[in-house]
Amino acid sequence: MKANKQGFLLDLTSSFIDAVSFKGKQYGINLAFDHVLKFFDLVSDESVDKDYLNSKVIELFFGSQKIPQDPEFLQGFEKMLNKLVNAEPYLSGGGSSASGSMVQSFSWSKDAGMIEAAFLQNYQIDLMNEQGKMHWTKFKALFDGLSDKTKLIKIIQIRQTTPSDVTKEEWPRIAQAQVTFSLDDPMKDAPKASKQSASFNTSAMFQALLDKAHRKGE
Repeated sequence: MKANKQGFLLDLTSSFIDAVSFKGKQYGINLAFDHVLKFFDLVSDESVDKDYLNSKVIELFFGSQKIPQDPEFLQGFEKMLNKLVNAEPYLSGGGSSASGSMVQSFSWSKDAGMIEAAFLQNYQIDLMNEQGKMHWTKFKALFDGLSDKTKLIKIIQIRQTTPSDVTKEEWPRIAQAQVTFSLDDPMKDAPKASKQSASFNTSAMFQALLDKAHRKGE
């Protein structure tokens, strides 16, 4: 599989990925930011039925198109999607996020209201009006460029603060603020660390699709 545009980071000289090709045929793919965020929600929800998850993910990105039930196609799509959502301009030489111990500092779902407010404040962009339209790559670039004057970035900075970053007198106030803005489950939501995405692994979900494709090929 090949994406019709090879850039996974914002590139001012080329367009966004909007289709993939496989064995001479092109398939349109909708990578609007809200579709990607819905994808994050689906694969993070352990209560979602696998068959529903599989069909919903395909519907999210390919709509009503009939896609190949071919392991090679599905593996290529998984690789492309992982590379897209984990692409970072300044970590690991512009590839996936650096590994290591990282403290979660924001949540796409729990901080959704503040993300909306931050885009309005910073760019005068109402994300509710951009659903289904703004490509993930553009959304992520704008998100990474949010000013520290926005409440979202101020809260992220509070969550990242450690006792060694402030004086003894300041720490009680910061610690209380961290409780106020804490995220309930620090291991559940993606991404992690600063404003950058931690590696987001879709393998478990795609394995079910691949198993189904292999059975069809028997």
